[in-house]
Amino acid sequence: MNKKYEITDAELEIMKVLWKNKKANLDTIINNLSQNKPKNKSTIKTLIYRLIEKGTITSKKE
Repeated sequence: MNKKYEITDAELEIMKVLWKNKKANLDTIINNLSQNKPKNKSTIKTLIYRLIEKGTITSKKE
């Protein structure tokens, strides 16, 4: 596997939400992840930023 695309378990949880929804904003991701247990919004934003840096996902403002 290309090291660029190695993701952590926490990042994988975000990817699962994105795969399920195809597209998602931050609130959608937080709500989906928080169904099991509450998540810190700041931590989720950091994980998303890391996924963007790795080139695993893209982001756009709407």
